[in-house]
Amino acid sequence: MLQRLLKLLLGQRSLRQAVPDLDGLLADPAGRLAARAVTIRPPRLWWAALAALAANPAAGWLLFESWLAVWIGAGLGLVEALVFLLVLPPKVGTGVRLDRDGLELSRRGTVVRCPWALFAAPGSLLDESGLVVLVPIHPGAVEDIQTWRPDQPARQGDPDPRLLKIGPDATARFSGFFSVPAGALFALVRRLAQVLAAGTPQAAPGLAPVVRAAAAPAPLAPGAAGPALGAPVAGGWIELPVVGLIFPAECSDCAAPTNQVLEFAGGVRFGWLLRLAGGDWAVGLQVPVCAACARRYRTTRRRGIWLGLLIGLGLSLPFAVLGLGLDEIGRAMMVVLGLILGPLVGWVVASRLGLPVHLRRYRPIRRTVQARFKRPDFAGRIQRGAG
Repeated sequence: MLQRLLKLLLGQRSLRQAVPDLDGLLADPAGRLAARAVTIRPPRLWWAALAALAANPAAGWLLFESWLAVWIGAGLGLVEALVFLLVLPPKVGTGVRLDRDGLELSRRGTVVRCPWALFAAPGSLLDESGLVVLVPIHPGAVEDIQTWRPDQPARQGDPDPRLLKIGPDATARFSGFFSVPAGALFALVRRLAQVLAAGTPQAAPGLAPVVRAAAAPAPLAPGAAGPALGAPVAGGWIELPVVGLIFPAECSDCAAPTNQVLEFAGGVRFGWLLRLAGGDWAVGLQVPVCAACARRYRTTRRRGIWLGLLIGLGLSLPFAVLGLGLDEIGRAMMVVLGLILGPLVGWVVASRLGLPVHLRRYRPIRRTVQARFKRPDFAGRIQRGAG
């Protein structure tokens, strides 16, 4: 809950909110981008500005009980709000533009353009709590990355490291303050690249052969098991690398054919201590899940919230009605606790039920995470690509 509040204050929204025609874009990427480019502007910190305007005068009154302190707090809040709205977004925010030629990232006047062929590589990406995203790439397309800086000529094959850094293991490291979750953004980019990179008239010269020469493992026959990829751990867990995984093109739950993915998070050991403080250090792993199973997970979470609300009220109302030694404030607090803790516990419990994969013990240095899949046959067919 604290993380969601922090994302709200930082101006983040969902990918569907940023791209209203997301379904049309996925259905016909070439036609949609040929008609109009998709632009995702840097985040606007509206809620942070409102919080500054409200919190500073309130703090002045609570601390000093003086109207002078209130007016001083209001002035400080106005300055902070202007910084949040006018200074920080262009300084630290990263803009995104998707068109028929590729992806364009911009920050503080610097623009980096990446062709679609750069992202048409097999393997999973690494989303580290939305701060850093590692994406498998085709090394042969790196020379076609273009960079523009203020008052400097355009450079080829030399991206700005503040926006994009090429790693030695066929991965690209993207870091930035985006207005949408970075993992979802680059999952969309890679999905579009599979359609737009190869065999399209918009592709830059010489890039289509790079895509066709992708060193991807041969696909396994249905039901066949590949070589053991992860190290087995007690209790049915396996330790997997978090970059470059190639999943079967089927739902990890019901085995239906699908090209959709759902992100599952796995935190570091004792990461719950960080979450209590409002932070986290986790990895987001995108696993194939069909639309029907994704809807079922959302329905289960909603039912858990409502069931938790009913249980919380059922446990707190007897204290409020009968008293049981509590004064009026105590009775009211019991109802408030039931209204807050009931749905929260219900959401936490329901979020763990029926999932196709559970993740734990993310190790950032080794770039591994422990996973336990609902279908052992699906786990046996995961392969390793780039990264």
